Amino acid sequence: MTQQPTPVKFRVQMAQEHDRAKIHGVPYNLVKPDAVITNAGHDYSVDWFQVEFDNMSPTRIYSVTIICRDTGHRVSYRVIEKNRRARGRHAVHFNCAFIGMNVRSREEAQDALVAATAAARHDTLLVEGVA
Repeated sequence: MTQQPTPVKFRVQMAQEHDRAKIHGVPYNLVKPDAVITNAGHDYSVDWFQVEFDNMSPTRIYSVTIICRDTGHRVSYRVIEKNRRARGRHAVHFNCAFIGMNVRSREEAQDALVAATAAARHDTLLVEGVA
C-alpha cells in the first residue's frame, strides 16, 4: 500500500474559501450542512448562520447560504425569524423580502429558498444558452 500525495493546492483553496466565508459572516460547511434538499434532480446544501440577535427582541436575523452541490454555485439570503405572541398564541414566521417569502416553519423556508435558487440558476442557464 502506497501513501497518496497530499492535495496541498486543494487544502489551500478550501482554507481560503473558509476564511473568506468567516470574514463575510457566511456559513460555509461543505462536510456537514444543516440540510441537503433535492430540487429538479440537483442537490442543494443549506447552511444557517445567525448574524444578529438581541436578548430582549423576539427577532433573529440569519444569513442562509444555498450551495448547489453539482456546480458549487452559492447564493446567500437574509432571513428574519420573528416570534409573535399575541393573546396566548405563539407563532413563528420566517421572512425573506428578496424572494417575497413569509412562511411558518424552517423547513418551508428552506424549500422556498432552494426553489428560488434553482429558478435563478435555471434562468441564468437559459440566458447563457446552456439549457
